[in-house]
Amino acid sequence: MNSTVLRIGDSGSEVEQLQQALVDNNFYPDINASDNGIDGIFGPKTEDAVERFQSVNNLTIDGIAGPETLEALGLNSNESSGSSSGGTVLRPGDTGEFVSELQEKLVNNNFYPDINADNNGIDGIYGPKTEDAVRRYQTMNGLTVDGIAGPETLTSLGLREDSSDEFENTNSIFQSGDSGNGVKVIQQALVDNNFYPDIQAPDNGVDGIYGPKTEDAVRRYQIMNGLTVDGIAGPETLTSLGISGGGSGSERSSGSYGSTLYPGDSGDAVRRLQEELVQNYFYPNRDEENNGVDGIYGPDTEDAVRRYQTMNGLTVDGIAGPETLGSLGLKADSSEDSEDPEGTDFSGGAIGDITFNQEFIPASNNNRPQYTMSPDYITIHETANTAPGATAHMHAMYVKNPSTSVSWHFTVDDRPVIFQHLPLYETGFHAGDGSGDGNRNSIGIELCVNDGGDFRQTRKNAAVLVRKLMDDYDIPISNVVTHNHWSGKRCPANLLNQFDSFLNQVMDSQHKKTDDEEEDESEDITYYNLNSHFADIDEQFTSESTTLSYSTSYEVNLGSLKGKLTGSIIFGDAEESDWDLPADQALEGNLLDSNINKILNKMMEESLLPGISDVGEARAKLDEIIGDKISNLMEVRVSTFDRDWGFNSDFPYIVDITYITVELLYEIDSNVYVKEKLTLDEIDWDKDDELRYALVFILVIVAAVMFAKAVSVATLIAWLKHLARVLRLLPTFA
Repeated sequence: MNSTVLRIGDSGSEVEQLQQALVDNNFYPDINASDNGIDGIFGPKTEDAVERFQSVNNLTIDGIAGPETLEALGLNSNESSGSSSGGTVLRPGDTGEFVSELQEKLVNNNFYPDINADNNGIDGIYGPKTEDAVRRYQTMNGLTVDGIAGPETLTSLGLREDSSDEFENTNSIFQSGDSGNGVKVIQQALVDNNFYPDIQAPDNGVDGIYGPKTEDAVRRYQIMNGLTVDGIAGPETLTSLGISGGGSGSERSSGSYGSTLYPGDSGDAVRRLQEELVQNYFYPNRDEENNGVDGIYGPDTEDAVRRYQTMNGLTVDGIAGPETLGSLGLKADSSEDSEDPEGTDFSGGAIGDITFNQEFIPASNNNRPQYTMSPDYITIHETANTAPGATAHMHAMYVKNPSTSVSWHFTVDDRPVIFQHLPLYETGFHAGDGSGDGNRNSIGIELCVNDGGDFRQTRKNAAVLVRKLMDDYDIPISNVVTHNHWSGKRCPANLLNQFDSFLNQVMDSQHKKTDDEEEDESEDITYYNLNSHFADIDEQFTSESTTLSYSTSYEVNLGSLKGKLTGSIIFGDAEESDWDLPADQALEGNLLDSNINKILNKMMEESLLPGISDVGEARAKLDEIIGDKISNLMEVRVSTFDRDWGFNSDFPYIVDITYITVELLYEIDSNVYVKEKLTLDEIDWDKDDELRYALVFILVIVAAVMFAKAVSVATLIAWLKHLARVLRLLPTFA
């Protein structure tokens, strides 16, 4: 694009490119037009679409497509639209090698463009399925969700913002485009630390060429070792790998501890460090006869130190300083008769401490294939999601999402509640081996690695789960394997080098209840997790509780819904519900169901659902979207409709209201209820498919109450038009 600014009154091919980019991002100049408003004329509707894009993407809102806006849309000035050269942005419509690299990264992170295709959808074409995979990746990693692989997303995936750059080689920095023996040394050090440039190649990718796969291996190493993540092997990364800035590696001989041992040191002090690491099940190299105890502080020893530091809550730097030496019982300047360390608590767990919560993936989801199996293996994974909120409960909600392509059987964190997602007679998509035994004949268990969690307790909970499953299904300990066993993926990253220790912990676990626990089983505590329709509420209540309130307001920000959420959980009597809205605003569940059919019938009368032949067909499609949310509703109340509601006739469909309040009462178990109050101050329908499911739910609830309250026909029809527009944007109704 040659122009740096496009504004109202402009016309031509560049305006058309701008409009196409807006449409690709779901900001339609005119959604009712056959071409969605792509006409090459920068009129008021295009200006409005630009302003909406700017608002959502935190840009200056002026309706002018200047450099900042064009850049955000992937239309860099002086570059052609739809570039496939992999600049700072990859977007729908792009093709080529860099799109293939993006797709490969998504697949490596279990976000498949097309899990049913032979190549998992890696075809070099940035189509709707790749856009969907990008959106899912962005959602799970806390990034801006727009389906565009911009700098933030590319960096998170370990892809350079500009893959074509070449850099000069210096004696302290190695980066993309470099080659030679120094690069080969780096690659070998990465392999030694289980970060393979190319695990499929005979030499594991050690070829002396610093290409995209080596850069990716460096990025993964940097991420796992708490370094600056840039894909460049600079002094910090080289030192961490045990390689000096010049690429030769230092050899600072040391026969005593002093206060610190570093990579490159050698001698008796290093040997004693290695021996203590082995005693604590952190092997420098378990494949060697001496477990890597050789008196040389190389990459393997540094990796063992890092793993020990991670598991023991120490500063993770790969350097054996006073803190690490003290934890190992090797105090600085200590003599040969130093105290023996207590070691790390990797004792077995006890089944009596654990409660199981079944949150099964809906049978209609694509990630629940429903193939039957009789499990012969147990496969151990780690979630690789270190966000503080990436708990077992969060992953239970994630794997139930219709757009999630992977699935497994259990998720475990440091809490005494283990979530189950699939029946144990059904297969999942978790092992990365297609139709091999990993997917078809093994139970998949994910261990959470969220920041702030206690991984030692997570490990203990997982160990007792594995022991119980071994007993239930007569699975030998030799058939308890890692994800790496099936696909070569470095997973579970924290357990790969100490898996034997984990298996010992499994065998040490108490997997059957004691006699006392059996007698007291009737008094077991049942845990309930709030699965809100509107927010990710990571709260648990127990059956020992009476009525409890999560009165702390949760920010509801689904992009399109903004507001506050409060509520309570009720044990015993639903009549104890504390409503804020009056009873004359109530609609009971049976009437709600009846009114939904009336809604659909009215929409068909108004020709709002083209292609739908009868109400039964429309209801079946609607139930695919919100059936599980509607089915357990007992009562709803919605704030009155006697105010002047304003509707925009064009996108975005913004409801101009002071507020809308929705209160819901639904049953989550026998005699266990949740009452929620959602107060919204903004509803904007211009969002992606995943968020529209929540919007459909709100629209249906409000429309059903409108029917009951006999609001004006004009207001009702306006509301139903909004519902129809959102439905037509969903795959189910497309």
